[in-house]
Amino acid sequence: MINVKGILTDAEGVPLPLAIIEFYSTRNAGESLNGAAAVTRTDEHGGYDFTLKSGEYEVYAQVAKSTDVYFVGECTVTQSMTGAYDLEALMSMAVPLLPESVTQAIDAADTAVEARGQIQVLHSSVEQYAGSAKVYRDESAAHANAAAISAQAGSESESKAKASEEAAALHEQASEDNAIASGNAASEASQSELMAASHAEKALEHKNAAGVSEGNAKKSELAAKASEQGALGHKNAASLSENNAQSEAAASAQNALVATEQAGIATEQADLAASRANAAATSADDANSAAKRAESSAAAMTGALLEMGAVNLSSGVAPAPYEDEEGTKRACFWKVVVPGVIDGVDYGVGDSIVYSAELDTYYKIDNTESVTSVNGKKGVVTLSAVDVGALPAGSNAVSASKWATPRVIAVDGDAQGSVTIDGSANVTLSLSIRDATHAHAISNITGLRAELDGKSETGHSHTASEVGARPDTWVPSFNQVTGKPASYPTIWSMIGSKPETATRWPTLTEIGALGKTEVADSVKPATATKCGGVKIEFDGTTLNIVTG
Repeated sequence: MINVKGILTDAEGVPLPLAIIEFYSTRNAGESLNGAAAVTRTDEHGGYDFTLKSGEYEVYAQVAKSTDVYFVGECTVTQSMTGAYDLEALMSMAVPLLPESVTQAIDAADTAVEARGQIQVLHSSVEQYAGSAKVYRDESAAHANAAAISAQAGSESESKAKASEEAAALHEQASEDNAIASGNAASEASQSELMAASHAEKALEHKNAAGVSEGNAKKSELAAKASEQGALGHKNAASLSENNAQSEAAASAQNALVATEQAGIATEQADLAASRANAAATSADDANSAAKRAESSAAAMTGALLEMGAVNLSSGVAPAPYEDEEGTKRACFWKVVVPGVIDGVDYGVGDSIVYSAELDTYYKIDNTESVTSVNGKKGVVTLSAVDVGALPAGSNAVSASKWATPRVIAVDGDAQGSVTIDGSANVTLSLSIRDATHAHAISNITGLRAELDGKSETGHSHTASEVGARPDTWVPSFNQVTGKPASYPTIWSMIGSKPETATRWPTLTEIGALGKTEVADSVKPATATKCGGVKIEFDGTTLNIVTG
């Protein structure tokens, strides 16, 4: 059982308060029965927190504020899972739960493999201990040999001490004999001195000889004592050597006994280890067999293929399919390491040859990581640019929609600007003009001199006639007036060059009164005199003469 905990959000990451989350068990698996459900709502902050049994579930959730619940995926909760998971993590766990028998078979296979490893370790430990026991046994034997040699050396030292002691005894006996002889000589000399004076000279010689003999006797006595002391020292040394030899011999014998016992124990342990190793090997074989049976059973239950390793197909014969303990053929596959042709099918290196137990036949799985052929070429292929329709190295493309390397066009000087172009589209180069703080000579500007020469100097003036203009005041002729109406009434004040006196009356035509009845001659004066304030008016219908 796990704890499902997190915050439910929409596509924008906004928490969804009071949203529905539903888990429905799809089959009897784990701790959940088929159809079992777990339904909950998020809190006001979009948070959810609930427990869930192991099993296989379909998950539905309200993933937006304005929608109903939607199917969001499947998930699997195993019995080995503990702790807290959010929805996103559970959605990534959709591996179906295996049946209990398959799980037990896999566990048995794992246990067998683990036991085989432990047995191999135990076998190695036993072999190592047996080797150590053998080394210790060899060392004990060497110690025993050394003890025997030491005992023999002690025995020889004891013999030499006895010989020295016997030699000292002989020296002592000789010294005693010399002393006796010297005493006899002294006695004879004394008797000779008393008996015969004539023999004085001879007695003196004998006396001198006796003195010499006495000195020799004393020397012999001292030598005997020295020999006795030396013999005693040799005897003590021999005794000490004997004691040491006996101690070393006893210790060596004890060590040899212990080594023999340990060697026996080591031999027994080695035999036991060998027996255990044989049992371990048997157990390992049994474990391997059990593991293979378990793997075969698991593969059979799940429909998985058994991986059989590499195969050489150069003989043209397909490998025999794997058979389990009951002699049943199982689906399996091999990886081709040497190519060949099986039943007319060409198998290359890296391809897989698969045996189908259901169809009782073989089929091929291509090695998708390898290229079957290139431009009709197989095997180790060497290509040129022409083979793949490419340009040779260093060649330029005939046409391209885009340059491989974009270029920058830059303008510098009185104007500045830059633009990057890769040939895929037109571009616009924008320029910024520098300020006018610089100057140029007239000769550096083409055509400027001629243009300036055709211009007038500053400060000069022109008459109206020089520039084709009219004077400030002037009277245009009738023809110079444009936009004149075809006819218009005449106002007396507008008539120019009027005579002071008139010799006749103006006609109606002259005064713009065409079509009107003329004034009868009877009413016309014979002569016209200057009249002051005569005004002729025409109202459009009648001509009136006003005098004033």
